[in-house]
Amino acid sequence: MTKKYIVFTSEYASAARYIAKELEKKLGIKFYGEEDLLIRTAKESGIDEKVLSEYDEKLANSKFDETLQLNELDLGLKIYNAYSDTILKIVEVRKVIVFLWKEVQI
Repeated sequence: MTKKYIVFTSEYASAARYIAKELEKKLGIKFYGEEDLLIRTAKESGIDEKVLSEYDEKLANSKFDETLQLNELDLGLKIYNAYSDTILKIVEVRKVIVFLWKEVQI
C-alpha cells in the first residue's frame, strides 16, 4: 500500500488551514491540526501538554532573545523528537493531511 499524505506549513494569513480543511472534505482524508498533534504527542510521549504549548511559544519569542539555556535546548530536542515520532506514526497508518504551524523537518 502506498502511503499518501499532505503536509501544510504556513505563514500568518496564508489561508493554508482553510485549504487543508477543504481538502479534508473533498478528499475524505483525516486532517490533523496543531491542537490534534499537541494532544497526541503529549499522550504518546508523556510530555505534558502545557510544556509542549509553552515551549512552542517560548521558541517563537526566542527569535528576539538569543540566550536559550542549554537545558532548554535539550528540552527542545525532546519535544522535536516527540512531534516527529507522532507525525511519522500518523502517516504510517493512513492517508492524512497534517497542518504544521511552522516549518519542521522530519
